Amino acid sequence: MKERDVVAYLLHRINATGGEHRKLSYEGRVGAPDYLVFYPLNVDHQSDFLPVACFVECKAPGKKPTAVQDRELKTLASAGFHTCVVSTIAEADDLIGRLMRRRDSVLLKVRNGL
Repeated sequence: MKERDVVAYLLHRINATGGEHRKLSYEGRVGAPDYLVFYPLNVDHQSDFLPVACFVECKAPGKKPTAVQDRELKTLASAGFHTCVVSTIAEADDLIGRLMRRRDSVLLKVRNGL
């Protein structure tokens, strides 16, 4: 399996589960994560809840992020963003499951007025 296969699966599953994604690149810099993945909350008001989102670096199975990519993921994580590396179908499924559970939890709180 190649990185493109992992990416294709991840993006297909995100779309199939109501999520969205944006391909990322930095102007004048290297190390940007591959994607910003998010699940819209579709609420009519501005909420105090954090967005259901994650910066994702995709890799071929067995591969690791480069030093620059790893440093950027750590910088984003230290700023409070969720980050992850996806290199297998199982990791893609795990990420989507975690994001969907977070979305469902936030929506339940919004509906209950919390």
